[in-house]
Amino acid sequence: MVSGVLSNFFEVENADRVGEVGFGTNEGITDWVGFLSHINERHPGLHLGLGTPTQPRTKVGWTAPLHLDMILDGCSIWFDEVLVFSDGRWDRVALDSQSQGHTVGKSFTSTRSETETHGNRLIPIPGDSWDLASSVGATATMVAAARALASTAADPIVDDPFAAPLVRAVGLDFFARLVDGDIPRDEEADRELQVITESIAVRTRFFDEYFGDAARDGLRQYVILAAGLDARAYRLSWPGDSVVYEVDQPAVVEFKSSTMSELGAVPRRGAERSASTYATTGRMRCATVVLTPRNRPPGARRAC
Repeated sequence: MVSGVLSNFFEVENADRVGEVGFGTNEGITDWVGFLSHINERHPGLHLGLGTPTQPRTKVGWTAPLHLDMILDGCSIWFDEVLVFSDGRWDRVALDSQSQGHTVGKSFTSTRSETETHGNRLIPIPGDSWDLASSVGATATMVAAARALASTAADPIVDDPFAAPLVRAVGLDFFARLVDGDIPRDEEADRELQVITESIAVRTRFFDEYFGDAARDGLRQYVILAAGLDARAYRLSWPGDSVVYEVDQPAVVEFKSSTMSELGAVPRRGAERSASTYATTGRMRCATVVLTPRNRPPGARRAC
């Protein structure tokens, strides 16, 4: 299982609450992609999230590349279960139940008027920036290196021909040598690298198939937050009139766009790639991505 494959924290305007964004799979939670919309107004300081964090965080602030100005507008999000951090410990809580006195509802819904009234607007920390060779941006390069290695496995479950050249273009010596096979490794290092590579491969395959399922269900607009070196717009088959939105830091967006052009790569037939930075994206009217199929109420929208 892949646990905590992406863990972002955001600052909530006019409040001291911290929320967690979770993407991936976790023990007891299958086939979910979640976005935590806001924290319960009645419990300032409460940490409420999806996935399994490596350790409790208590500092409000950004620790990962998600810089967006969002307004939740009448969107509901359904989860299997959540994690509540209270009194120094994390507790897994089933939906529609109570833990430590905190009620966890079946859905989190916010209308525009409620959002504006309570100030639940996600805002970036001014001046916070990075590229693909620094800070959390280097994580995107590491993940791309893992995709490159996974693509060359004996029986690969993913095929990302752009991962290796993008990693080389970033210029981080370790990762460039890693994808080129120039770093000697002993048996223990090989095992550790295999675990990381296979985990990233599973995650990549999961979302590749997720996009394919969404396309077959009729969706034609796709948003990849903190896109990094993601090349799905270039390597997946998309239906006609599809638009793939990629959102990330300005330096990251520009680097990948220019590098892919130098490689002679163009988006696959049927897909229009629209790259945006958090500074130019503007307000997103909806932040819901996926509802877990077995928990989705009859007639509920698949995505907003």
